[in-house]
Order: sequence, then structure tokens, then C-alpha cells
Amino acid sequence: MNPYHVMTLTRHKSVQSFRRYTQAADRQAAEAAFYETKRRKRKMADEMEP
Repeated sequence: MNPYHVMTLTRHKSVQSFRRYTQAADRQAAEAAFYETKRRKRKMADEMEP
């Protein structure tokens, strides 16, 4: 989605204040993806053990 459309919907006046929220969301998504990858690798390793 176009960031400027989102800014209009959320009534952010500046790109800086809007980016504060999107950067936080990006960090949370990256962290969640990291832990999900670790969980899947652990599960695969557990399934391969006799």
C-alpha cells in the first residue's frame, strides 16, 4: 500500500512520525520471522533424530 495513502488514513502529518511506527513494525516482523525460523529448524532436527 502506498505510504502516503496510509498517512492520510492515519492522519500523520509528517513522514518522520509515520516512519517511527513503520520501523517498529518492521523490527517486530523481523524478530518474529527469526524466531519462527529457529523453531522450524529445531523441529526438523528433532524429527531427524532416531
